[in-house]
Amino acid sequence: MSLGVDSRYQQFLDMFSISGIIIIIILAIAAAAAALIARGAIFRKAGEPFWYTFIPFVNSWILYKITWGHGAYMFLEFIPVAGAVISIITQVKLGTAFGKSGGFKAGLVFLSLVFEIILGYDRSKYLGPVH
Repeated sequence: MSLGVDSRYQQFLDMFSISGIIIIIILAIAAAAAALIARGAIFRKAGEPFWYTFIPFVNSWILYKITWGHGAYMFLEFIPVAGAVISIITQVKLGTAFGKSGGFKAGLVFLSLVFEIILGYDRSKYLGPVH
């Protein structure tokens, strides 16, 4: 008798784990779509075409062009440890390029998805790359 209860319990766990994985995949796709749309809005505010967001290396090139002044700085991300530091500096420069405060820049570093959505759709103006 206990064998039947255990197998039903295992079936429940198997069903829950599969549905949990499906939910996680759906949420990941939604987050990726939100990130692309937010990045496209930022590009549009900076005078770049929205559709550049959907081309992988062009996306990074334009982000670095907006923040650093030249897209070739994106290749610094391929340096193992320095890449993480460069990414953080790029988020800070993105906030500065739109005239944002230090708190907003910290938000861009730690909660990029949320703060890029805000940056893409608020009333801030693009001031140019930070040198």
